[in-house]
Order: sequence, then C-alpha cells, then structure tokens
Amino acid sequence: MKKVTLTMVALLIVMSMPSFAESSEGKITTNYEQVMMTKGILIIKEAVDASKFEGINGEISVLTNVSTGYKTFALRLETNYYKSQYDNGTVTVIMDIDELPSAINAVQYMIDATGEIEKKKDYTEVIYRSTGDASFGIFTGEKKPQAFFEVNYKSHKFFDVDKLPKLKEFFIVARDKAISLGAEVE
Repeated sequence: MKKVTLTMVALLIVMSMPSFAESSEGKITTNYEQVMMTKGILIIKEAVDASKFEGINGEISVLTNVSTGYKTFALRLETNYYKSQYDNGTVTVIMDIDELPSAINAVQYMIDATGEIEKKKDYTEVIYRSTGDASFGIFTGEKKPQAFFEVNYKSHKFFDVDKLPKLKEFFIVARDKAISLGAEVE
C-alpha cells in the first residue's frame, strides 16, 4: 500500500511540474508586450537604432495597429552574454517608453548620490528596476563605488560610476528618438 501511495504522490508531483514552469515564464509586464500578445489584430512592427552603452544596444520599437493607427513605443535593450560554452547568446528586454523619464531621473539621482555613497562603509546599493526586466544601479562596500546594468538575469555589465552621465545620455538619446518618431513622453 505504501508503494502505491508513494507512486501516486510522485506521479502527481511530476505531472504538476510543467504547469508550474509555465506559470512562472511568459509573464506580460509591459504595455508593449500586451500589444504584442493581443490576438485578432494586424500590427506593423518597426525597429529604429537609438543608442549604445557599454555593449548594450538600444533601439526604439514601434508597434502600429493597422486598423486603428494606434502606436505603442518601447526601448528594446539587447546585449550578448556568456556564462559557459553551453549557456551564451543574446538577451533582450523591453522598457516601455513612459519609463524613460524616471530612468533618466534615477541615473541623475545616482550621479548626485555617488559622493554620499562613497562615504558608506557598509554595503549600500541604489537600484532602478524597470517593468521589463532591466535594472541598473550603483553599489559600494569595502571598495570604491561600482555601477551596473543588468539586461535580464543573464547579462550583468559592470562599469565605473564616472560613466553614469553616459548612461543618462543613452536614455536621453533613446527618449528623443522616440519623440521624433511620434511618441508622447514627458
């Protein structure tokens, strides 16, 4: 009887695994992704190069609903990663265009706060997370402050905090490119 019960429990666990894995993947987190997943509409997808920063390519992606003419804009971030010979390639994330003003303000805050963070002896981190799985920030501990940009969980780019103004410029150029294509951004 114990063997039958154990077999049934093991079978239930194995059968539930694919549905558990599916529920954790494919979450729609951005407006852009919501439009892409809408069924029953014809869309035109355009991609326009915008800017580059530390091996991260930024392009403005525009989705146009052919029936209504409504356009959705996003900043598409793409970079290469290498974890091992078996785990390497390209990762891409999306930032909705309306996130760019807050990303620009976050970088400016980090630029302004760098001196204060340098004084900290304990580990301190300032981080901005987008809705589309991109994040960037600064941190300090025993050494001088470092900055980072994470595209998805696979790619981590580390750089000196002196390059934060270039990161800000990266987002400003992307915002301005989107505006020139018709996006409405603060």
